[in-house]
Amino acid sequence: IWCPNAWAFDAASGRTPQNWYPGDDVVDWICADGYSWYPEKSSWKSFEQTFQSFYTWASTKSKPIMIGETNAMEDPASPGRKGQWYRDMATTIRCRWTRIEALILYNEEKHEEGVVRDWRIRRRRSQVGANL
Repeated sequence: IWCPNAWAFDAASGRTPQNWYPGDDVVDWICADGYSWYPEKSSWKSFEQTFQSFYTWASTKSKPIMIGETNAMEDPASPGRKGQWYRDMATTIRCRWTRIEALILYNEEKHEEGVVRDWRIRRRRSQVGANL
């Protein structure tokens, strides 16, 4: 499995991960990891925005495509936005990006360097109140 970060496929990154691709003879699956880092590091990004450049390139190969890790953090100003992110992701994969054969949702409340990043798929009811 060859699995760089999806952001590197975006022209604005200044990177060209296609140049690192070792070749079809040694790769069984093409994969990328990508996250919506909002509100911490960027503007809100949909699953499709996160992976568009990667998927465009990967779909030209005759290899199965995998999303190795992905998720979004909740938008504090718009509860439920993360849920819509999941629904939109499912629609994208089911209706437009049908070459994706595997996907792994990262599911952890990550504590790192004094920062808590909540990548959990579903928080306990006591943490989100009655609006679940």
